[in-house]
Amino acid sequence: MMRNALIAAAIGMAAASAANADQLKVGDWGVVLNSIEAGCLALGDLKTYAKLRVRGHLINAMYFAFVEHRCRQFDIGTEVEVKTELPGAMCVRPRDEKLCLWTAVGVVVSKAQYNEYKAIEEDAHARFKAIEQENEKAFNNEHPECVNWQMRKDLPDYCY
Repeated sequence: MMRNALIAAAIGMAAASAANADQLKVGDWGVVLNSIEAGCLALGDLKTYAKLRVRGHLINAMYFAFVEHRCRQFDIGTEVEVKTELPGAMCVRPRDEKLCLWTAVGVVVSKAQYNEYKAIEEDAHARFKAIEQENEKAFNNEHPECVNWQMRKDLPDYCY
């Protein structure tokens, strides 16, 4: 759980950095920063998806966008060309595809910004892994009965 929080914080910092950077313009190629973002054929569907997410209705947003097939999810790192831009939204065409998909401004960043984000994420992950290993070692020193807890089912509850 703590790992996810640390990674989320790193992603948030990278996204904030990307949001403050120069925006891509029509004709530029960029990279999708986050896989939770949607690409929708209709601008109205993107607006509905965004309203649901902003209001905290993430499950409803995901259902509307993906279960009802109004939008599709981008893979992190997908290369896209900016075809149209409006305030707060842009229509992007993934490489080797014909259709343009509407998404929020800031979802697509330059390759340089994407590489910066990946470096921040990898550094945060490495730091967390080191902290996790230190904590595991300290816990095992305090509770030697819990060593190898991942492979054992016969231990007290506090070992899990």
